[in-house]
Amino acid sequence: MGLDIAQIVAEFEARYQNQGQTAQDIRRQLFEPSVTESFFRTIPWNQDYYRSSFADIDEVTQAFSVPFVAKSTSSFKGHEQKLGEFKIDVLRTPDKLRHSWLGFLVSIAEKDRSKWPIIRWIIQQQLIPKAQQEMELEQSYWGWEVTGYAALPTVDGATFTREFASDDVATPANAAMDGIRKQIIKMVGDGRTNVINTGALSTDPVAFVGQIEAWILDIPRAHRSQMDYVFMSEDLKNRYIDGRRARYNAQYAQMSDLLAIEKVMTKVQALPGMDTSNKIWTTMPMNRVKPTHVDNTGRFDLQKFDRTVKLLTDWKKVLTFDVPEFIYTNDQENAITAADITARY
Repeated sequence: MGLDIAQIVAEFEARYQNQGQTAQDIRRQLFEPSVTESFFRTIPWNQDYYRSSFADIDEVTQAFSVPFVAKSTSSFKGHEQKLGEFKIDVLRTPDKLRHSWLGFLVSIAEKDRSKWPIIRWIIQQQLIPKAQQEMELEQSYWGWEVTGYAALPTVDGATFTREFASDDVATPANAAMDGIRKQIIKMVGDGRTNVINTGALSTDPVAFVGQIEAWILDIPRAHRSQMDYVFMSEDLKNRYIDGRRARYNAQYAQMSDLLAIEKVMTKVQALPGMDTSNKIWTTMPMNRVKPTHVDNTGRFDLQKFDRTVKLLTDWKKVLTFDVPEFIYTNDQENAITAADITARY
């Protein structure tokens, strides 16, 4: 969607008055930051696929005896995840702002419209924040990268195929990258990620707290001690807070940290992108990675055409995991359903 010039003109009248306006005075949309990315460590990467390996070894020790008796085997399991490919293609006509309240962002003396202050404002105050918002709300968790183009496009949750009719038509934001949810679903299908049943999550806050406490204690001790957060939606986090307050704070001894989980060092953490989801998941902090292509400079290519300006940029990154075997999730939403496809894909 382009800049709504008519709305600006209607609100501030179709004239420019030099009253010292600055870009900070402009009422702009409030953009939500990319919260989920902050929990993944960035890894500079120079390939289109991120590859990691899980090395495992079974028991090695045995009682002493003189003969050599071989014992123990090692195994290696590789993991590969394609980096998401993102782009921004925007067309703007700066002259339309010349007689509006935003005239202070137009430099009439400068013939090169790509150098007008309004272009920088659009990039810094609209495009970049909006891209961050879409990363959080549409891509980080719910993303499903486009797999190709076909005359008869398909979206198949069993084969993980998502095709569009043509690459000449703009695709939705969630088609740029495979999100956490789709990756976990694939890993569960491959038998590489651990599923611990919760059953349907209780709507009663106190009972829900009991479900989370039982769930985390079912994770093997060696892994459980390394988990920093159990990730869930904002609604589930709030339900947990209400339940923990009711479960433990009714007596004299008050719990100061309502996000803590009893008997472990792990806490509950909401991810805005998981909105409406009933999935919970956890893994070690070092297992969460964000491979980012080294060509991801974040620079915009500004191209002049008549009195319009094209703003182009592209980059590659993905949120993923080094070892699928170190992920633990519940038994909810471990398949892409027809309802999911209708609602989001």
